[in-house]
Amino acid sequence: MVAKDYQKTKGSSKIEVGEIDTSAPFQSVKDAVSLFGEGAFSGERPAIRRPKPQSAEKLQEAHYIALVTELDTSKKELRKIRQEHNASIEAKAKAEKLEAEAEKAAKLSTARAGELSEEISSVRDSIQQAKLASVQAKGDETNICADKDEQKQSYKARLEESAKGLHALKKDIDPELVKISRLGWLRPFRKSKLYEEAETESIADNLHAKLVKAKSELEEALAKEAQIRSASDEMTASIDKLALETENAKHEAQEMKQKAEVLKRESRSHEDRTRRSTK
Repeated sequence: MVAKDYQKTKGSSKIEVGEIDTSAPFQSVKDAVSLFGEGAFSGERPAIRRPKPQSAEKLQEAHYIALVTELDTSKKELRKIRQEHNASIEAKAKAEKLEAEAEKAAKLSTARAGELSEEISSVRDSIQQAKLASVQAKGDETNICADKDEQKQSYKARLEESAKGLHALKKDIDPELVKISRLGWLRPFRKSKLYEEAETESIADNLHAKLVKAKSELEEALAKEAQIRSASDEMTASIDKLALETENAKHEAQEMKQKAEVLKRESRSHEDRTRRSTK
């Protein structure tokens, strides 16, 4: 429009070819400003307008961010699944170890209980034998005492009879003849009397020695019986204690087996969840 106005204001004169146009290009500054704009004559640079990003790029960027977020979430879930899987494996191994230890403890307790039962049976047999030996020793002592008393009574009766016979002889024989012949015919009688007394004393000594020996054997048997009874009491206390420990061990083994079963079930559950998650 400005160019057309400019052509109109310039007049109807035509410029010939080869002629130099010396006329003013614009009639006024206003016309120039209208033609080129204010920015052409000001010192400021015109603002450069950047093109707006397209909506497809924004969608692609948002899709990429979503994929990265989903991948990070998947990595976290996979890491958690691996940790649970490792924990289930450790729990399973621990359960198997506890079960093996429980079975081993139960076997050891059972074996020890059997050994102690055999020892107690042996001790009881020894006690019974000691009691029999004690009874036999007491019977031997009674028999020895009875034999000794019987022999004493027999020797006493014989001595009394000899004394009576001697007294009767003294009455019948003349005292003078007795004095004369005392050293003669009475000497064998005295020797026989002394021999009988010596034999009686020897038998009594032998009986006394047997009695002392029997008493010693009896005391030894009683001491052995007391010792065996004490050992039996200790063994009985030990077997009672072991029985209690065995019962406790069985109870603990049962608890350990139950814990092992729980851990196994948890391990299987973790493995199932892991397989479902990986699918």
